[in-house]
Amino acid sequence: MMSNERTTLLGNILNLENEALESVLAVNSSYIICGGIVDMILGFLALCSPIAATMASYSLVTALFYIAAICRFISGCFAEPGYKMPSFVGGVWQFIIACILKWYPLTVLSIVTIFIAVLFMCEGIFRTSIACSNKDMPGYCATYFSGLSSILLSVIIIATMPLSAIETIGILLGCNLTTLGVSRLMIGCAGRSLNNQFVTTADAHKMMPPMV
Repeated sequence: MMSNERTTLLGNILNLENEALESVLAVNSSYIICGGIVDMILGFLALCSPIAATMASYSLVTALFYIAAICRFISGCFAEPGYKMPSFVGGVWQFIIACILKWYPLTVLSIVTIFIAVLFMCEGIFRTSIACSNKDMPGYCATYFSGLSSILLSVIIIATMPLSAIETIGILLGCNLTTLGVSRLMIGCAGRSLNNQFVTTADAHKMMPPMV
């Protein structure tokens, strides 16, 4: 008996959460759609000029490290005696990282690109091995060719160094922004349809005759 009551209570809580989520999506659907369009435009620009996108994101990260170091130094000046030294040490490390990013951009980009290529290689080997060991599973061919494409992509990235070092991050950023924009656009359109349903339901309730 208690288990049935808990199950019912949990189901009611989940229904309330879904209704709250649907209402939030319905109210903010226009903002979500606008954000998705902006993300798609930025992703398209990044794909059209991956070098500029790479350098822009790299400069932003470098500036964030400088800002974080300055904030650490300032907080260390006003911190309690026991917290001054950790704050200053953290600020020094962030300042050193920012200086390395500023003075050795090609080296840092090359290291990051090699790391990305190794990740693609490991992911491709994993997918290919999974597909080869489970040939009866649905989507075997798609998984197999996806693994091969990841391996091929990692080989291309390493083979085209150092040019790929200043293009890979921009291309990945453009792909990420584009897919994020598409997903936001789909979520926003779904929220707009929910909003239309809510409006239709409200109008239907208004048109109902009063209960006697």
